[in-house]
Amino acid sequence: MKILNTCLVSLTSFVFIACGSGGESSNNSKSNLNYTTSMSLSKDIAGLGNYTVCPDLNGSYTCEKNELETLKNSNSRSVNSTYTFVSKDAKLQTSNILAILNDGEITFAGKSKGENQNVEVSIKSTLKASLVHSGLSDAKAEEKINKTYKDLKVDTLNSDVFNKNILTILKETKDLYILAIVSSTMINEDFIKEKINVSDLIYKAKTSEVGLLNDTGVKLFFDGTTMVEEEPLASFKGQDAAYGFDKTDGGFKFKKLDSKGLVLADNSEEYSCVLDERSNIIWEIKADDETSPRYKFSTFTADLGIHSNPHSVELLQSTCNKGVDKELSDCKSSTYIKYMNKISYCGKNDWRLPTSHEQYNLLDFSRTDFILDTGDDTKYYYGLDKKLFKDMYNTSDEINNTDTYEMLYWSSSFYNQDYAVGQVSVPFISNTIGTILSSSICQKGDVDCDYPSLLNLKLVTKNK
Repeated sequence: MKILNTCLVSLTSFVFIACGSGGESSNNSKSNLNYTTSMSLSKDIAGLGNYTVCPDLNGSYTCEKNELETLKNSNSRSVNSTYTFVSKDAKLQTSNILAILNDGEITFAGKSKGENQNVEVSIKSTLKASLVHSGLSDAKAEEKINKTYKDLKVDTLNSDVFNKNILTILKETKDLYILAIVSSTMINEDFIKEKINVSDLIYKAKTSEVGLLNDTGVKLFFDGTTMVEEEPLASFKGQDAAYGFDKTDGGFKFKKLDSKGLVLADNSEEYSCVLDERSNIIWEIKADDETSPRYKFSTFTADLGIHSNPHSVELLQSTCNKGVDKELSDCKSSTYIKYMNKISYCGKNDWRLPTSHEQYNLLDFSRTDFILDTGDDTKYYYGLDKKLFKDMYNTSDEINNTDTYEMLYWSSSFYNQDYAVGQVSVPFISNTIGTILSSSICQKGDVDCDYPSLLNLKLVTKNK
């Protein structure tokens, strides 16, 4: 049975833990400049209790010692309270600002607006932060939240009831991913009613929208030395192979789709996407043609809202299809997403970066053979079935004559490691299946950018 490991579970909570690093540590404090920003509490949360406030410089959604020390002055906790933060770290201008109620009862967040600008932290800004965490750009998250508030007239009608229900959601789940689902799909007329079953709402968000987990793919049992037994031994009970979908229906349910999103026969050799029927996620399949914007070896920079302007060095070293008479003007992930939506690839126009949860859910831990170019399509790559995911690297020589066997993809998940803004993925091909890596990203103020983070892209969309 597939259970997200400790590192993956941390991704969906307000505390994030990094599980490795793919780059050198960044240094954002080279300058002697001090950066200043401030925050205030909105009237809908100002009187709820005592707050701990800080800028979230490392993306952990907690207030750590160095972050607490940036608070230089504050007024009394009234609606018009202003908290001023000063730091030598340039990330102060782009990080979330946190207001943590009653030692962790609820964590509210709002995006810093830049040097000497004040951000109002509120219920609304926290809902927006959850959408950014789930993969939306800052602009798209703002648009979605504003539309929700406008449609429900929460600024003028029943706003007290609406805010009370949202506060209950925030208390019962500190899971940003689930909160994003509630923000995106479940805020409706029920939120302006006096009574709402919050537990039922959260359950629906977890089951109907997140989708089911695939199993691990492990069908053999450990005999004390290797995984070779087809039946469990009496001395090694309770093994993974005895439980879950692997035992009942094969563990994974995939379908090939054509360029319009229509289901193809399982043995079709030409296909454009793969549908994971269990999670209801559609995966892009990359192109072999090096002139295509979807070329499988093209690399891109991360453009995830917080890091909305990738470093010039990263852009210069990226290798996507760009330039005069090319489809992509630059190699930002957001540009590629716009391109995929414009062409309605596989009949969809809501492509986005996957989360690490979604990447992890694809991994089949029984696929342990890395086969070089044998021409045998029945062989499998680390973690994935090549008959379905034909865009995997074929040989080590194909990767710029290097000996690495990893194919890494950007995700929209955030990590607390080396001040990484947002990255990174479960390797689909790796010496260790299921490894999670994080990577430093060049900060805008860096004079020397000697650790550019460039990865491939494989986008996803919902099968609606």
